[in-house]
Amino acid sequence: MAKKKYNKKAIEESTTKEVFESLDQSAIESEQFLEKNAKPISIVFGVLLAIVLAYFAYVKLYQEPQNQVATKDLYNAKVELDKDSLNLALDGQSGGYIGLNEIKEKYSGTNAGNLANYYAAVANYKQGDYSKAFDNLNAFDANDEILAAMKIGMQGDCLVQTAEYEKALEYYQNAANARDNEFTTPMYLLKAGKLALTLNKKDQALKFFTQIKEQYGESNYATDIDKYIARAK
Repeated sequence: MAKKKYNKKAIEESTTKEVFESLDQSAIESEQFLEKNAKPISIVFGVLLAIVLAYFAYVKLYQEPQNQVATKDLYNAKVELDKDSLNLALDGQSGGYIGLNEIKEKYSGTNAGNLANYYAAVANYKQGDYSKAFDNLNAFDANDEILAAMKIGMQGDCLVQTAEYEKALEYYQNAANARDNEFTTPMYLLKAGKLALTLNKKDQALKFFTQIKEQYGESNYATDIDKYIARAK
């Protein structure tokens, strides 16, 4: 029996026809689905729209005004902190302004309220309350290039003060690795190296010091790095 020959053009036209028929069928099915579920779909979209509008209303009508008020209070507290008036910075002045402890609680959803956690930690550290300083740093959401590393590094400082040296060493390493820059990275590598020397972990200390010399040789933290390298050998 002779094989039936197919014309190339006929095949292409047939395939194209099948594709369009398939698309038409899909469109019909989609239309039927929308018609059948129009009410629940409209409810879902209505709820989503309400959530979006509520969020923007919250930001514009509540969060932004709150942040402005919190920023003014934070300024007063920061002035006292800079003067080392630590109690006034933390607790404020009766009849005058509120302190960092109240700002971070009252305005917790604002940028100023978040920053108050960091400043409160600084004040706690200066007072020698290292546990509270550590906790306030935990509450601080740090996304800034410098502060992200300093948060972890300062927690390392707290751990050193409470004689938790092994844990502090981990925090210094994490702080050095948190952000790669010419300031915080060599600073915390140096702290990690010095602490490693104290713990008699000379190989680890040498690694930190060598990294400073090779990668951050122009930084201020590399000034005496050869001296530290010699101690670690």
